[in-house]
Amino acid sequence: MHYCKYNSEYIPLLRYINILQRTGMPGPLGLPIIGHLHILNPEAPYLSLHAWTNLYGKVFKIRFGSVPCVVISDVDVLKKVFSQEESTGRAPLYLTHGIMQGNGLICSEGPTWQEQRIDQNLGTECGVEVCQLLEKKLSAEGGIIDPAEILGHCIGNAMNKLIFGITYKEDCKVWIWLQDLREKGIRMMGVSNVVNFLPWFRFFPYNVRNMRWIKMGQVESHLEYERVIREREIRLEEGEEPECITDFYLQEVQKRNKAGLNLNSFTRNQLYHLQADMFGAGTDTTVTSILWNLLILSSEGQNDLQKRIHDELDNGRQDQTQVSLLRAATLEVSRLRPVTPLGVPHGALASLQVGDWRVNKGTMLLPNHWSINRDPSVWKNPEKFDETRFLDPTVAFKIFPFQTGKRRCIGADPARDIIEGVLSHILKVYHVELEPDVDPWHDPRHGFTLEPQKFRVKFTKRVTTVKN
Repeated sequence: MHYCKYNSEYIPLLRYINILQRTGMPGPLGLPIIGHLHILNPEAPYLSLHAWTNLYGKVFKIRFGSVPCVVISDVDVLKKVFSQEESTGRAPLYLTHGIMQGNGLICSEGPTWQEQRIDQNLGTECGVEVCQLLEKKLSAEGGIIDPAEILGHCIGNAMNKLIFGITYKEDCKVWIWLQDLREKGIRMMGVSNVVNFLPWFRFFPYNVRNMRWIKMGQVESHLEYERVIREREIRLEEGEEPECITDFYLQEVQKRNKAGLNLNSFTRNQLYHLQADMFGAGTDTTVTSILWNLLILSSEGQNDLQKRIHDELDNGRQDQTQVSLLRAATLEVSRLRPVTPLGVPHGALASLQVGDWRVNKGTMLLPNHWSINRDPSVWKNPEKFDETRFLDPTVAFKIFPFQTGKRRCIGADPARDIIEGVLSHILKVYHVELEPDVDPWHDPRHGFTLEPQKFRVKFTKRVTTVKN
């Protein structure tokens, strides 16, 4: 009897060990039901996965609750896997399949995702507005300020113009609320959040409050989107040309209705989620990227780099075959402080090959950018900040700040232009200096993105130095 009882209690664990033995894929030993959630650092899961990469190799298997996951820390394997159609699904998270129900761009897969991909160019004109608002705030508050609020407003409005064809004033109550909703929501949506994998955790009071807040924010923001959509519909009915993503979406719906075609994924609900995805993710990743660059470039250790960037902005590049110094610096910043250190998890739509192993349908495929960017076989002195490594234009293809493969971010090129455009405008006008006693390499905050802690920068007007 004792033997039978022992067997029945440990069957899930024995079955898991047996699966590991059959597949041959290495990985740490987990527990039944919860998998590896109990030993994953909740504040910095990328650090746990980085440590396991050193122990188990560049491709290993773990479990988030009952969801099997393959962590990929090999740059060549990642490129090969994510170039396959079978890897374009989304992991079965409560966020993607429960709250968002597979809508939008980030959470969709299959025909919906393929049909909804839209490519637009944002331009870089928001750099001028950033400098104007910086000047206004510096005059009012003095030389040392937190740049996050200004960047959130300017980048957010650039996204508003692209998506909705409108912009909001700084003091607009709706706009202030939308920005607060974005900032709080992004922090709650971490990849490793246990509510994604353990259904019973959703009934804990703290999680109940958070989920209710997310869902209410979703409903209320959709009401604001509907107000804007109706205004855009009126403009189109009056014969105005489409000028934003919402207009082009509505135009596509109109074409399909006139032709008697099935709308497929072009529903009103899908439009709400598309708008929310593009605004939330587009604004947050861009603002966070610029903040990391300002934090590091303004630090005492990068004074010489900042002077050399000033010189290049004033006088142009001496070697046109090399990448600009500013771009090289932004790439090095994104290598050491990737905005999404674990990317956006993919899901296997069918069985596929990952390195030396065959992975089953439904497996989460997790790109471990934190480890890829620190791989000593790829990077010399990987923990050292060295922008010169990116002066060679071929080196940029070894990191993926906007992901890689078939689901690479559709806004990658315009986002890069905005980041560089805003930084170049700031550095043409100002010398930036980090406030005292702040470590630029401090422990970040991790939610959906990896954010720096709050910091302030001293902005000092500089004089352009043009060489003869």
